[in-house]
Amino acid sequence: KTFLALDWACRVAVGLRWGGSDVRQGTVVYAAYEGVIGLRARRDAWLHHNSHTAGDIKSLSLHLDPPHLLRMKEVEGLIQTLQRELQPPIRLVVIDTLARGMAGADENHSKDMGLAIQAVDRIREETDATVLLLHHPTKASNKQMRGSSALEGAADTVLQLAKKKNHLLELSCKKQKDAEGFRPKKLRLVAVGESCVVQFVGEEQEPDGPELKVAHQDILLLLEEHPDGLRAADLMERTGRSRNTVYRQLGNLRESGLAISENGTWSATSTSISCSRGGESPSPTSPTPLRGGTMGQPETGSGEDPRPETLQEGDREVEDVA
Repeated sequence: KTFLALDWACRVAVGLRWGGSDVRQGTVVYAAYEGVIGLRARRDAWLHHNSHTAGDIKSLSLHLDPPHLLRMKEVEGLIQTLQRELQPPIRLVVIDTLARGMAGADENHSKDMGLAIQAVDRIREETDATVLLLHHPTKASNKQMRGSSALEGAADTVLQLAKKKNHLLELSCKKQKDAEGFRPKKLRLVAVGESCVVQFVGEEQEPDGPELKVAHQDILLLLEEHPDGLRAADLMERTGRSRNTVYRQLGNLRESGLAISENGTWSATSTSISCSRGGESPSPTSPTPLRGGTMGQPETGSGEDPRPETLQEGDREVEDVA
């Protein structure tokens, strides 16, 4: 859960697309109640994998000594610090994890959970940010959140991250207030340096649609939206994928006759346009974890990728995601 939450946090801070969807760039607060030692290594892995530097995520504020959620004076102190020291707008506040944030309280008791929810609402109201709570499932069922049902009742969005076969992960939407949920998304962890990052895994489209993976659909849609073509560097920035991944997907599209390259600029062929628009154009939905702001709009770049257009192998897959 932390790998995915940190991925979202960095993308909002930078303004980098996620899963083909835009995000709204802004300040991010990551309240780390656990896993503090490995958090910086995970952040550095994300920066390396996505070709960014620490200077690019100055708007990501890591709080390694966050307040106890049931001590309102501490919560108010945090809010005042955020308002005084951080550059607005604050888009996202991550609480990792809820259980550690209310340590000593009874998460099964509706009163204690209600006080934690009250603190979260206070943070949301004063910062106008989306608040993302990381929480654990019950031991009996991976589909049910641990603790009082008051938490799910108060949430606008409930997402579940579950382990699947072949070391894959699946992100699904269990609740989406006043909107339609998104289709489950397949993810995996890949090793980067001394840590890992989250990557999308291609899914098959609807049975009656063209046999294109979601990742390839995202690339095709971007090429269709830019008739003059895009360079690989542009596609990397807009999709948030690594060089290896983008070049591999472009190569697959070229072999399928769906994309062409001329002088380093990639364009969609007429075949690809009719193929991807044969049904309803896919438009992945970016989940908005709890109430508050939504995830942000990136800046576009036009930098030319200096690397020759050779297709490379993908990143090394992690053997164990535990």
